Amino acid sequence: GLQALDHAEESSGKKPTYAGCEHRKSIENSPEFRGALESYERLKSSINLIDSDSLILTGTGRGFPIVHVSSGWVKMCGWSQDQVLGRSANINQGEGTDVGTVKSMGECLAQKKSCKVRLLNYRADGSVFWNVLSVFPIFENRKAVLFVAQLQDDTYHLSKLVSLRPLQYFSA
Repeated sequence: GLQALDHAEESSGKKPTYAGCEHRKSIENSPEFRGALESYERLKSSINLIDSDSLILTGTGRGFPIVHVSSGWVKMCGWSQDQVLGRSANINQGEGTDVGTVKSMGECLAQKKSCKVRLLNYRADGSVFWNVLSVFPIFENRKAVLFVAQLQDDTYHLSKLVSLRPLQYFSA
């Protein structure tokens, strides 16, 4: 289904208060982050990553701490590697991001299952983009130790729906 788009919110020109690392809690000192970083360091040579693709790797624990982002992700989202390492993977979410879709995604990931979502996300500068996110667990010894997510900026395609706003969705 489609919803009417509220252009006033997006065209107001004011920078959203939710875009920025200043209010994002760093979880870089948490056991979840340290464990995820150790898993990434141990497995990165066997994970086939194409740096120009928009990829993010996170831990599987509380907050899904970011352990790696590709240069494609940096270019798409506007955050630097240093700004996001150890921070929660929700860094691109904001007030327009559908809470129900995020909750469904979280429930799926808690079960260590793959999923695909389309979310309204926010770049570091506060600009809005439609993000199609495909998330997959990476297993080691039959245990999910990391998630890898490929992002696709779907804004161009959805901009053809000038006065309509597509629903955010979740599928497992």
